[in-house]
Amino acid sequence: MAFFFVWWTVLSVLGADASPVGDVTILVWWDRWRARWHGERQKGADTLFALVAWEIWKERNARCFRHTSSNITQLLSIIRANADLWIQGGARHLGCLIRE
Repeated sequence: MAFFFVWWTVLSVLGADASPVGDVTILVWWDRWRARWHGERQKGADTLFALVAWEIWKERNARCFRHTSSNITQLLSIIRANADLWIQGGARHLGCLIRE
């Protein structure tokens, strides 16, 4: 349940409506949610999805295999720091989404 809070917080920071869209899988939810944006912002949303999903996956692996964990605040800080690194590395669509 905590990972839903991560998604909600990330989307809320962007000023987006992060309300659930029904009892569906995360991919169906994201597809419905990303349809709210168009062009460069939609591409940025796709990059954001990959980044957040990747960080949640890494957190899951840390908990399962290394018996370590981050709290929500730490995980959100990691996501923000990596978003900045991705933008510096050339993820211009993500930059359009986050910097607006």
